[in-house]
Formats: sequence, C-alpha cells, structure tokens
Amino acid sequence: MSTSFGELPWGIDSCHLSLCRRPRLYWVDWELQEGNGATFGRQSNGRGEVILTAPVEDKKYLLPGWLKYSDEKFPTFTTARPRGKPGYKPAGLNQCNPHELDRWRQDAFRFPPYQYRDAFCLQNKAGQLRLPDMCEREVIKGLPRDYTLQCFPKSHQGSQAHLDERLCLIGNSWSVPVVTWLLGQVGAALGLNEKLSLDDVVKRTAPGCTKMFKLISNVPLWSKFGILQLRGVKRFWSRNS
Repeated sequence: MSTSFGELPWGIDSCHLSLCRRPRLYWVDWELQEGNGATFGRQSNGRGEVILTAPVEDKKYLLPGWLKYSDEKFPTFTTARPRGKPGYKPAGLNQCNPHELDRWRQDAFRFPPYQYRDAFCLQNKAGQLRLPDMCEREVIKGLPRDYTLQCFPKSHQGSQAHLDERLCLIGNSWSVPVVTWLLGQVGAALGLNEKLSLDDVVKRTAPGCTKMFKLISNVPLWSKFGILQLRGVKRFWSRNS
C-alpha cells in the first residue's frame, strides 16, 4: 500500500477524541499540522503517529440514566457475528470472569469475549450492566443517531437481522471525528473551511449539533470500503491497522 501510494501511513486512534478506540492507518498526501490538541509521535514499530486529544462529555453520548462502569475507553466496536457456539480461538477469552462469559453466551457470542467485560459496560442506578446499544454506538463514532436505520427496507426493520446489520456497519466504519480533523486540515489549506481545533471537531460531531462541517457533507463517503474521494483533491485512503 505505502509503495503504491508513495507515502508512509499515519497511525491514529480515536481513543483521546471519543469514548471508544478505533486505531487505523491513514495515507494522506498533504502536510498535517500539529497544535490545537494534535501532537505527533512515533509508534513502537517506527511508524508515525498522530495523537488527537479533546475533552468529551460522556453524558452526551449515553442514554439517560446510564454511566460508564469504568474509566476505560470502550474497545473498538466490531461487527456482529451471532452463532450457536463460540468461534475458533475467541479473542480475550482468558481475560473474562465467569459472569462476563455468561453475558457473552446470552448474547449468542455476537462479539469477541473481551467486549463483554464489566469494564466495557454501562451501568444504571439499579446496578444493571449492559453493552452500549445501537444508537449509542452510532453517536460515539460521530454519526447522527439512527444513521444506519435505513439499511433495511421498512418491512424488515426492527428484526434481529436488521440490528446485526446495523452493528456490522458501525463495526466497519471510521471514527468521524478523526476523519473530520484530517479533512479539516486539507480543507483549511485549500481555503474551503476555517481551521478547526479539536474542540471544534468534537462539538461539531457530537449528538444534536446542527453546525455541520461543510466539507464532509459535500463528499461521498464509503466507510465500509475505506475509500474517500475528494473533489479537486487527490485520493485519501484508510484501512485497518
């Protein structure tokens, strides 16, 4: 990939800009600027890294009455793969306590076992624990609530298959705040938008914000395939790290 593109990728995780992790590699052909919460570093493998940091208010992204059980960030949201028995070598099996494995079984082994740890759950005043639901996952990733609702015809909406498809779409998507920052950088350089701080990015991608980032709203986005085409700008790729 790097040889074909002619540039090395930047590693960026959404963990300091969002309630969940989303480590990805991004190949860009424009110069990235430090400052306003963005710092550059180097990963253990020598690859360049961008650390994006801004305050995030948990309550904006969670349903009323629910709080994060711990201070740990939610792990990367994965695709939903329900089954009748565990898959081959399920990830994080040895990290889970028996009651966490029970939670995994009761959910048809839909996600890897580590996703069901108490530390990655939400808790209400009654002490009940649960994983983030569909709408919470959407807004945590920076998408509008119910953004994926129309992936099935109305006659099939509300089914378990519909929910699993929505979970898969979120599991395959980018972190919108990270992509917003990247596009904000090239947009400012081209005079398409004002320079955005990371505080601006978080505010504009938070639930209920009506001030949209015009550059993102004017370009086609195919998050499942990791390809973004900019009008008048060279191509930009993102894929799993």
